[in-house]
Amino acid sequence: MINLIGVFKSASTVILSLLLVTLPCVVSADDESLPFFAFIKGNLDLKQTGDPCILTNEDTGNGFATHMGRITATTNESLNFCSVAPNIAVNGDVVLKNDNGDSLSCTYENIATPVPGSTEVTSTGNFQCESGAGRLGYCSGEGAIAARGSLSTLKVDLVFLGKLNCL
Repeated sequence: MINLIGVFKSASTVILSLLLVTLPCVVSADDESLPFFAFIKGNLDLKQTGDPCILTNEDTGNGFATHMGRITATTNESLNFCSVAPNIAVNGDVVLKNDNGDSLSCTYENIATPVPGSTEVTSTGNFQCESGAGRLGYCSGEGAIAARGSLSTLKVDLVFLGKLNCL
C-alpha cells in the first residue's frame, strides 16, 4: 500500500514550486474544465541508444490522480543530453491507469536540470492528454509537469497539475 502522506512530504518542494508557478495559468474562474492533479513515485530504466547524446527511459510507478484514485503509470521517454546542454531535453508519453480500467494517455515535453553537486535532476514542462478510456473516455487535458529524480537510486517523483475537459 502506498503511504500518500510520505509521498507528498517527499515531493513537497516540487509540488509547491509547481503550484506557485502554474496554478494561475492552469485554472481560471470562468473555465468549465475539471482540475487535475497526479503524483507518481517511479523507477527509472535508462537505456543507451546508437546516439551518444540520447538515452531512452521506460519508467513505471504508482501514485494517485484526481478523478482516478490510485493509479499505475507507464512512461516512455527520450532524453537528449546534447540539444540543450548542460540541461536535458525530455520528451515522452505516459499512460495513467486505475484498477477499474479508467486511463489517460498523455504526452509531455520538459527540460531537466542537473542539481549541482549531486546525482539528482529536476525538470519542468508541459503535458497534454489526448485520449482516455473508461469514465475518462471522452476526456482531454493539459497542464504542467514537474519531476525530481536521482541517477544514483534510479527513483523519480512526478507531479502533474492541470485541467481535464470531458464531454
